Amino acid sequence: MARAVKNGKDRQAETRRAAQMMKRIMIHFRSQMDEKLRPQGVTTAQLHVLKVIRDEPGGSGAQLARSCYVTPQSAQSLLTGLEEDGWIVRSKDRGGARD
Repeated sequence: MARAVKNGKDRQAETRRAAQMMKRIMIHFRSQMDEKLRPQGVTTAQLHVLKVIRDEPGGSGAQLARSCYVTPQSAQSLLTGLEEDGWIVRSKDRGGARD
């Protein structure tokens, strides 16, 4: 029984180390992507938003946030930046307009 517990703890520790290594790799990859994209005037996060908009046009800000794994506030900030830089043009949704 003690051996099974030790093996379980070893596996958990190994899984934790693998997850930490993956996170480091992703952070490094993202910084490299941002560096390469900087001359184009766009970030990795903005590029992800643009892809989601292309693939799922007409979605709400909340839907966009979910698809991009960010908060609605972050999605709004990204959209504002993209709009200010001329990457997108937004219009009001007439279906949800209040009178």
